[in-house]
Amino acid sequence: MLKDSEKQTVAAGAELRVSFEGRQPDQISVSLFSDDEFVDVSIQDQAFHAPEEAGVYYYLLSASWVNKQNSQVSDGSSAYAFAIEVTGEGS
Repeated sequence: MLKDSEKQTVAAGAELRVSFEGRQPDQISVSLFSDDEFVDVSIQDQAFHAPEEAGVYYYLLSASWVNKQNSQVSDGSSAYAFAIEVTGEGS
């Protein structure tokens, strides 16, 4: 699906920041598709780091919003698939 899509070019180890217009999600998770499986990526303060090795990487980002009056109720969720191309080698 993403193989032929345009990829954002980033430097090795670059900080990648997630942002949403309007209300920010209550939960965000990022997974890297590697070796035919998804691997969780550490994300803090809506940011994570690109890999240190050059190459093309495929991600799945999931976000969810919890109802402010009842935390057992979801106000919605969304998922985004994207690819990046890491250039150069990290330090």
